[in-house]
Amino acid sequence: MNLEINIDDARLQKHNKLSKPLVFGIAWRFDDTFYPDENWMDFGIVILGWWFHAAVNLAKGEKELTLPFMDGPYRVRVTVNNNEKNLTIAPDGTNIRESISFKNFCIELIDATNKIIEKLCELKIDESNVHVLKQYIEMLRPHMY
Repeated sequence: MNLEINIDDARLQKHNKLSKPLVFGIAWRFDDTFYPDENWMDFGIVILGWWFHAAVNLAKGEKELTLPFMDGPYRVRVTVNNNEKNLTIAPDGTNIRESISFKNFCIELIDATNKIIEKLCELKIDESNVHVLKQYIEMLRPHMY
């Protein structure tokens, strides 16, 4: 299971120039299956914020929650298994059930976020979102181990 990020430089620059929220490709990949879709575009910085807060809530003892996407009825259900170090990830409307350690789940979030930070810095756009994304990572890091 991987969190896939697909950034279209021109789209990112256009949204930034128009002061619109940044939109880029973001989807969970389970082997050859993408959820919600391989070409899914969303307000990634917003939903990553939700997902980072959800991960912190899991670390603080929450047993089940959802990771919503901005558009549509798409969300991924996350359930803590009995030993509290493993999670079951289940995209709504599918038969997919994937087990992942909490640490690796956090690493997926952080790696995807770092990819976005690198791209924003490379394109020299939206320093405020770079700051926000770095805060998400720092918020989660103490809960990973």
